[in-house]
Amino acid sequence: MKAELRQKIFSVIMAVAVLMSTLAVPAFLGDVPGTDIAVYADEYTGIRVSNVGATNTRQDDECQISLQVTNTRDEKFSFDGAKLEFSKTEGLTISGGPKATVSFNKKDDQTEVTFTVKTNRFCDTGSRDYKLVLTNGGETVYTSRYFSLTISQNLGNPDEDGTHVNATDISHSIYPESGFVTGNGNSISFRVYNNGNSSIKNAQIKLELPEGISIDNGSNLKNIGTLGIGKSADAQFSILVEKGLESKSYVISAEVIGVNGKNESVSIKKDFYVPVTGDGKKKDEPSTVGKPQLMVTDFTYGGSFVQAGTQFPLNLSLLNTSKETLYNVKVTVSSEGDFVPVNSNAFYVDKIDPSQTYNKTVQLSAKNDAAQQTTAITVAMSYENADKEAFTSEDTISIPVTQKTRLVVDDIVAPMECYVGNIGSAEVDFYNMGKTVLSNLRVNATGNFDVFESNSYYAGNMEGGRNDSYSFTFMPREAGPMEGVVTFTYEDAAGNPQYLEIPFTFEAQEMPVWDDDPSMYEEPTVEKAIPWSLIIAAGVIVVLIIVAIIIRKILKKRKEKALELEDMAFEVQDDKENVEDGDNKDAEEAKNEEENEAGEDTEKE
Repeated sequence: MKAELRQKIFSVIMAVAVLMSTLAVPAFLGDVPGTDIAVYADEYTGIRVSNVGATNTRQDDECQISLQVTNTRDEKFSFDGAKLEFSKTEGLTISGGPKATVSFNKKDDQTEVTFTVKTNRFCDTGSRDYKLVLTNGGETVYTSRYFSLTISQNLGNPDEDGTHVNATDISHSIYPESGFVTGNGNSISFRVYNNGNSSIKNAQIKLELPEGISIDNGSNLKNIGTLGIGKSADAQFSILVEKGLESKSYVISAEVIGVNGKNESVSIKKDFYVPVTGDGKKKDEPSTVGKPQLMVTDFTYGGSFVQAGTQFPLNLSLLNTSKETLYNVKVTVSSEGDFVPVNSNAFYVDKIDPSQTYNKTVQLSAKNDAAQQTTAITVAMSYENADKEAFTSEDTISIPVTQKTRLVVDDIVAPMECYVGNIGSAEVDFYNMGKTVLSNLRVNATGNFDVFESNSYYAGNMEGGRNDSYSFTFMPREAGPMEGVVTFTYEDAAGNPQYLEIPFTFEAQEMPVWDDDPSMYEEPTVEKAIPWSLIIAAGVIVVLIIVAIIIRKILKKRKEKALELEDMAFEVQDDKENVEDGDNKDAEEAKNEEENEAGEDTEKE
């Protein structure tokens, strides 16, 4: 039984060794020739896709996205359909793709798949991610990594005579809907539509009101920002109707002002008839003035925004709305802390006649760490009438503040080796050292060199204090200086495009030519690396063979020892039998002697 058990154990060990050897054979042999069928598995992974077409477009335009598809394996691959899957398709129309089945029979076979992407006029701007999906017979056989298409705002196209056309429409609504009533609680809202072919930057809307109707504790000028093509903006004003106003329709004028794509001034004005339910005909003005007596009707600050850390002139227009002269006028300008006066924040006017406008400029400075936002400034006024009665009024104006953009770029370090016809690479670090976000940051490298993949890099929105790096590849065309430039494009806080160009020069050399040596022209023998699975399997087999030999030797020694013990037992048995045979012989001889003696005795008698 023990010998049979040992034999079974030995058989199991040998079976395991044979199984491990069988598993290691494919890793050792590699690809078996003759199996040239198209292999897809779940999705074929032997494909490389690179974008050789457009990477950006704009509203109401179209671009060509060309993707180069390359087979990276010695396996057959084919597809009969292709599509672009965008993360967001609103406002996009996509067409194109392969016209027939594309087949790859060997490594490095390639083709280009081209699509046309058209954006509509109101398409959202920003970055859109997309990927290429290849199908064969209706089933997906490959899905690429994500690429990016940047859609920018259409800043305007000049018409046939080369000019920018601004066509703006203004609509309004009032509350109450039946018309204004005496007192406060009234409001008028405007919606401004840009229907032209150029954007309106730093747009503002300004109201002109008839006598007896005024802005309720506020300014008649409001900022509505940049108005892109096909875009709209809203503004609302609170209205105060004085007592004694006659019931009828009054004209309110709304004017939109700003600059177009060529930084030329734009002004569009429209009149609106607003019904007013008053409490009778307007009476004669009282001897004492009623509020508002003195108000800010207009203000400018030297541009469309104020840069943090700079000084600017604030020009105020003060209108005496009463019917009598105002005396001892004191005006104080103050803010919540972002603006500080250069000299004094107050000025004095001895008198302002009825319906007269007084203009005054105050020098202010925006702090270096001022927040990038629209900051309120309070204009407080105190004055007297002819009877020495004191009055006060207060207006609030708003000024947008922007932080200066500060993109810092390190030096571009030249590569240690740069040969003609050889692919090289370089890298550069860049930093946002300002306090404002750099929007839609994109980096690209161009020059007198060739590239095989797009060098464009989209960094997106880069916040202040962040850093990033950009690497690009190149292949020199000829020996000598290889000149190029790394271009950074982005938008500042006001939406204006900014550019930063960093030039570089690398010295390209011819590839070295070695002395004639036959061994240099011989194709190097590429030794096929033995896979780890084969090494492990071989180790397992060697261990199993050694174990089998040791077990065999042990069994053989045990068998020899058993044979020796059996021989010894046989020898002992033989000795015992020999002893018994000797004893029996002696007894028989003694018996025979006794019988012989007895016979002799009988004869004698």
